[in-house]
Amino acid sequence: MEEDKTENAENTRKKYTVKSMSKKVATWIIAILIGLFIVDLIRSSQAGTSPWISRYMEVHYPGVLDALSDGSSSDSMAATEEAAAVETGVSVEEAESDSVFDADGFIFPDSADEYLTEDELYELKYDEEYSFEDLLGFARNEIYARHGFPFKEGGRYFNHYIQYDWYNELEHNDVSNGELNEFEHANVDLIVNIETREGFR
Repeated sequence: MEEDKTENAENTRKKYTVKSMSKKVATWIIAILIGLFIVDLIRSSQAGTSPWISRYMEVHYPGVLDALSDGSSSDSMAATEEAAAVETGVSVEEAESDSVFDADGFIFPDSADEYLTEDELYELKYDEEYSFEDLLGFARNEIYARHGFPFKEGGRYFNHYIQYDWYNELEHNDVSNGELNEFEHANVDLIVNIETREGFR
């Protein structure tokens, strides 16, 4: 009888020891995982990538992260974009569109006052909305549009510039190269050279 009690006591002590050891192991595992997660967050923020768990979820369980968000993050993102737009003086619609054209329909609003460079013009090659050929044409023709050049009615340049008050308020007449200032003349020549080099003319 005494042996049974001793055996039961020993078994109970072993159970408690195993339980406490399991708790300690579980605690250590959780602590290690949290540490790894924090390190991953820090490294991914420094590298400009999303954390490992986000990348794993995106690959193996697409849509789950979107379903978990209740829309509050998108609301806060919209508010941040709106605040940034107000700060820079650009409307939210313009900021979202990210168009190569500015609010007045110009690609290079200062091409009448400064020399364009090949690098600036070749940047247009990477626009996703328009072809390089089209954008070079607009960059060249906006110089003439500022002087009131009467584009062919119904054509793409007419349809583009007729939307803007500044163009409608101009007196429309044929513009000769002699009417262009030194910046405009040099910029037209540069654009034409690139158009020729690229086989657009």
